[in-house]
Amino acid sequence: MRALFWIALGLVLVAWLSRKNRKVAAASQPQSAPRAVTEQMLPCRHCGLHIPASEAIICSDGIAFCSAEHQRLSFSS
Repeated sequence: MRALFWIALGLVLVAWLSRKNRKVAAASQPQSAPRAVTEQMLPCRHCGLHIPASEAIICSDGIAFCSAEHQRLSFSS
């Protein structure tokens, strides 16, 4: 009977500690950040690499390039 008491006490202690650990882990996780706004990806006319529209070099005729060098190479050939 005494062994049964100690086993039950041990199970209660394990359950209490695991519940406490879950609460601490949940509190330490960062809250979900707002979702990022998606941005259109444009292919470079010279190499085909897709880059965000905000980082692309776009000519007056709407053609996108990933760098000034690719823009220069595309128009020199």
